[in-house]
Amino acid sequence: MDADSSHPTINYLKKMAELISIFVTPLGLVGGEFASRSTTYVLPFGIIEAAYTSPVLASRFARIDLLKSYEKLDDRYLMHYCLPSLAMAALQLERRGPPDLSGHDEDTKWSRMFDQDAHIYACQRDNTVIFIGANKGGAFHIEDRGITYTDCGFRIERSGDVYATCVLDEDPEISISEDAGTVAVRIRAPFQRYGTLVASSSKTVLLRLLRFLGPTFNSYFKKTLIRNPQTLKGVHLNRCLQIDFEKNELTVDDTIDGMDRLDNLTISPSASLRLVPSAKFYQAGEEESFLRSLETPSLDNRHRRVIPLSGSPIAEVQNTVHE
Repeated sequence: MDADSSHPTINYLKKMAELISIFVTPLGLVGGEFASRSTTYVLPFGIIEAAYTSPVLASRFARIDLLKSYEKLDDRYLMHYCLPSLAMAALQLERRGPPDLSGHDEDTKWSRMFDQDAHIYACQRDNTVIFIGANKGGAFHIEDRGITYTDCGFRIERSGDVYATCVLDEDPEISISEDAGTVAVRIRAPFQRYGTLVASSSKTVLLRLLRFLGPTFNSYFKKTLIRNPQTLKGVHLNRCLQIDFEKNELTVDDTIDGMDRLDNLTISPSASLRLVPSAKFYQAGEEESFLRSLETPSLDNRHRRVIPLSGSPIAEVQNTVHE
């Protein structure tokens, strides 16, 4: 909806833009594995409208790299969701010119935010951002001076079924403690799995026909295969993520309770188990996540890693195992 500054709609637009702007990274990306579907879509018209109201918002949104954002979209999302916004944004820029960026300098101090509804913890400072999906098993996404690192937790294979921690938890167990120099985010996460449905042309045609049964069937389908994961009972990942803002490092402390002797524990890649076609698209940091997934985790008791955030290469992650 297009509205001038006297319309109350602008207040909601600015409030939403404030939240979204936090997730724009220094590389110009938005989002990561912490998000619901592990994908992001940039609809620039609303962003530009919000940017006209505030040089601070304009400065944050100016970092977005639209080319990178649209490289991973296919024609469904480009035509149905993004094209109208792109066209309206182009017309608005032609009519009003770019938003004013003057008078705003980037803060070199750490800023922190926890969104209660999305259960996402975010902190950033000039060229470094950290996002933690507290309701996705503590999956986290780091961008530090041009290097991206993604951690998607663990998977367990039991009796032929694969359960993961990086699955949305409707009622996550989260605690956050902060002081002047550090923050600790603690998550107790279940291992979950979704129902499976192998795609085929005939199934697609059948589903298209069944949609005429109305929204009730559509709701049941989504709940059964997408929104209602099954839980591996009695097994939990206990993850503590401690960020030291003075030492500029993130410490990851993991323990797993309730595993059986025959369980096969692996480090999770960034590919989502969720039945969503858009989840297959590339995210920055995926290559590191897939490389880590080839490792064999030694997690009999406790696994601790220290990730430097002071400009050192993210690949230089220190790994120590405590008995």
